[in-house]
Amino acid sequence: MRIVHLVADWRWTGPAAPAVELASCEAAAGARVTLVCGARPAGVSGAHLPERASALGLTDVRTFRLGSNVSCWRNLLLSEALRSMVRHDRPDAVHVHDSFGHLLALWGLRRLRDRPVLVRSNHRADPMNARAGERFLARRCAGLLECSARAAEADRAAFPALAPRIAHAFGGVDLERFRPGRSESVRANWGIAQGEFLFGAVARIQARRRFDVLLEAFKRVRAEAPLARLAILGRGSREKQVAFEPAEGLGISKAVVFPGYVTDSYEETLRSFDAGVFLMPGTDGSCRAAREMMATGLPVAGFAAGILPEILPEGGGTAVFPDPAALAAAMLEILRDPAARKTRGEAARAFAEKYFRWEDVVKTAFGLCEAGRSMA
Repeated sequence: MRIVHLVADWRWTGPAAPAVELASCEAAAGARVTLVCGARPAGVSGAHLPERASALGLTDVRTFRLGSNVSCWRNLLLSEALRSMVRHDRPDAVHVHDSFGHLLALWGLRRLRDRPVLVRSNHRADPMNARAGERFLARRCAGLLECSARAAEADRAAFPALAPRIAHAFGGVDLERFRPGRSESVRANWGIAQGEFLFGAVARIQARRRFDVLLEAFKRVRAEAPLARLAILGRGSREKQVAFEPAEGLGISKAVVFPGYVTDSYEETLRSFDAGVFLMPGTDGSCRAAREMMATGLPVAGFAAGILPEILPEGGGTAVFPDPAALAAAMLEILRDPAARKTRGEAARAFAEKYFRWEDVVKTAFGLCEAGRSMA
């Protein structure tokens, strides 16, 4: 099968990571895969989407200079370039991962005689029918892959004609890379003493992720369990105002570690945690970091938002209302009962092995493409 994946962005953020990982796994499964994405703007340093895609083994990565959502002229040129590429390469399917890319693909594929199947991934946990613009887009694709079972069910009811070609997959995790274990070296580097209990959170440091709730909850945990520590992996343009200064103001800064954005030793860093904490979901509604923690065998306390209520309770975790008292209670429950913590960690890993296998996600995505071709 020949598949083009279109991600209308150049940043390694939001739906970019699961989109590129899916494309890479499809290529490993034997598909001929092309990734079309935004080119890194001039003057921007570091590895972003195109470089990360190449590092994951994608050999056919094509980049375009993206305009903004209202840059009609540049986006018209991009749509025409996509049309020309499709005419030349004749793919079986174009798989889009965001609304902007969906619009570009609709315009680029219009009036083609041998049009490829257009498949959409919904990387948010909200159903497509929740917004008027996305209702329009959903009716104009041959298949829809949802990261939320709740969203998939709602969209099957909202789009009966599309319902047989709406599928659900939480998203994949590399279960060999993210596996249970223990990393003492990372803890030692952070100054975590023997006997201290380390909670870990992974999130971009933004106010909307509700770091205020996390820090206030951790202050309450420390009052009950002085050996508790907290590591926050991530960064943000306002990290000082959102996290550093509030931690100082709450008197917990010496108990909180801020390693920043961790890349090379990320999986080892997760294995240094005793338990995970996941805040409000960001632009990646599949909550990838929470799923990676579960694959690592960590019990996770998280907010009852996005797909977290669908995965945490069954996977040995707890989903609570975003309130400091509720989150602190969930964290203390994990901390105080070692036997239950072990059982929860085993349940988290078992859930990951059952529902987060990339081969199952790839099979589901292939099935949508095949179903769309049979309807053409």
